[in-house]
Amino acid sequence: MKIGIDGEVLVIHNISRDFDDLYECLVDNGVPPALTKSTRVIVEFPPEVVVERPRVGQFIGRKTVLECSVYAYPQYLVVWKRRGKQITSNKKYTVEVDSNAESRLVTLRLIIHRVSRRNYGKYTCEAKNDLGQGSSDAVLYEIEAPRTTSTTTTTQATPATASEKNARVLKNTEHFVSHEQPGLHLQVNKPGRSNSSAANSIPTKPYSEKHDPGVGGPRKAKPVFGGDFNRRRSSSTRLLAASLLIVTLVFAQFLFL
Repeated sequence: MKIGIDGEVLVIHNISRDFDDLYECLVDNGVPPALTKSTRVIVEFPPEVVVERPRVGQFIGRKTVLECSVYAYPQYLVVWKRRGKQITSNKKYTVEVDSNAESRLVTLRLIIHRVSRRNYGKYTCEAKNDLGQGSSDAVLYEIEAPRTTSTTTTTQATPATASEKNARVLKNTEHFVSHEQPGLHLQVNKPGRSNSSAANSIPTKPYSEKHDPGVGGPRKAKPVFGGDFNRRRSSSTRLLAASLLIVTLVFAQFLFL
């Protein structure tokens, strides 16, 4: 790239580190070959420290890297500091340095192998030479691990309707009669429905007539409910209990309705 104007002298005004480079002087009088002469301009400047990621988030227990770039000439000292103290390589940290003399660039990496709560906070990348010093900060902050939530499903029982309650009472009643009164079956219709016959309420076995050898005439017929009925309680007590149960059931049906 051609700079300046034709002449024997090149003057660079307001020089900065961007002018640190190789310059070539070309002499050509029209008669080949042209002659060239190169010279290197070295610019000395104080450190310029750049942290590309000033804020770095990481989970506890993970590995993380803090990195800074330092432009300076001459290079003298580049370090990472934590609370004013220089960090060196050990079991917790590793410090790596990459240098490019051509571009006057030094890259300094601080590797934290396993982040703990004590590692969160501010870190400082610091550089200095005979012309000055510079620094830049990086903040390591905690990223909270996602919390697992458990979902509990609650099933609420639906209240039984009046018809369901009536059916449950009838079932329990039939169970009681079938176990306590062999040969006796009860059936109670819901209000508003008429019984087809009286036999639907309390059907029993027919009366039988037996003749007493000591008496000439027939005796009163006795109800026979089962083969072993005479060995249990009297039939009158059984019928009374069944009648009370029927009355209680009918009353309960009206309450549910």
